[in-house]
Amino acid sequence: MDDDKIKINKKRSTYYGPLTISQTKILTSLATYKFLTSSQMVALGVMSHEKNINTQLRLMRGKSRPLVGCEHYGTIPKIGRLESVHYLTRKGKAFLVEAMDYEEDQVQLPIGTSSFFHQDYPHRKYTIDCQIAVNKWADKIGADILFFDRYFDKVGNNRRDKNMKAKTKIMIYNNKYIIADGIFMALIPDKPNELYCFEMYNGKDTKRTLGQLKKHIEVLELGTLSEQYGLDYAHQVLCVFEHESHMNAVIQRTNMEAVFTNVRELFLCKTLEQVQAYDFDLAWTNLQGDQVAMY
Repeated sequence: MDDDKIKINKKRSTYYGPLTISQTKILTSLATYKFLTSSQMVALGVMSHEKNINTQLRLMRGKSRPLVGCEHYGTIPKIGRLESVHYLTRKGKAFLVEAMDYEEDQVQLPIGTSSFFHQDYPHRKYTIDCQIAVNKWADKIGADILFFDRYFDKVGNNRRDKNMKAKTKIMIYNNKYIIADGIFMALIPDKPNELYCFEMYNGKDTKRTLGQLKKHIEVLELGTLSEQYGLDYAHQVLCVFEHESHMNAVIQRTNMEAVFTNVRELFLCKTLEQVQAYDFDLAWTNLQGDQVAMY
């Protein structure tokens, strides 16, 4: 996030008061990710220390027209106090559109309190951690992430048309479907567009994980996701696990079930710790137990 890439229309920004470069970086980061903690902003290079980011956030929340909002959470046993989650307000979105020439659909804005983290804080935070890792990897190799949809991103509306659904909902057949944690497409230099489903597995429920992976097999066999995005080749399913023991148990169980025989190379597994330690495209293990790269 280079300073020289931040361009502000000063005439149109005066309505919102003066902003520092760091405050503008916070707003542009929230436009991309919708929700962020201060530690995630450090990972994005907004500033070097959480303390300084929190100071900037307090200043923006304290404006007469607050540009950011914040949700606070309690504690979880064995984990401790959870980080606060920050998001753009409507005024924050208006600043980006009016003063920085963002298009309306370029700005991620939560709609109502139902989109907040109350029910799935760790899972949603880890999903965003992985999206950050994807974007940092893409920047490093000169790839473009054409889109990255998450399960908490919605389309449609319930108030008027009663048709709101997750952007990552994949129909299988009839009324059967699966909602992936993420779907993204990468344009990698000298490669065709690569389409990926992403799943973040918290906990250690091997049976539930296997059930979900079998739904992904149906999607792969029917080609419904590839067809949806105009591709004539299969996507891959990237599975990130909170616990290494869970990952190993899943890989072991898939090798005992014939349904996985022809698709083992299309499922790639990695722990959250490995996501944070290595470039996103490295250190994956397929269901055959082979160490592979993502593409």
